[in-house]
Amino acid sequence: HILQHYKAALAVSERPNVALFHYADMKRDLVGTFERLAGRLGVSHSAADLAELVKAASFENMKRNAARFAPSGGKGFFKSDAGFFPSGSNAKWLGKVSEGEMSAYNAIMDAHLTPSERDWLENGSGEA
Repeated sequence: HILQHYKAALAVSERPNVALFHYADMKRDLVGTFERLAGRLGVSHSAADLAELVKAASFENMKRNAARFAPSGGKGFFKSDAGFFPSGSNAKWLGKVSEGEMSAYNAIMDAHLTPSERDWLENGSGEA
């Protein structure tokens, strides 16, 4: 399903009202991600406002306020809303799948994505 979602996003990514953002880029440089978004929207913020926005969007704040930020938060959908935010890390699956599972994954990814598409999907842009 992630490949279908990603391909659908790529299909419209050149539209002026569409921008793709990757979690890995946000983890690397949340300020830069906010600046990129502000640029796309044609808005600007004072340094103090930007700092507050970044603080509010931090993983730590979202986990601390999970009832507000988790999907269906505060409605008992998850056993624990905070559990929706387990660690804030990427690629937790690496080293936990078998060689055969990894080969199958690589075959599917290579069959459906160009190397640059796969790199972005797995790693983000490397810049915010």
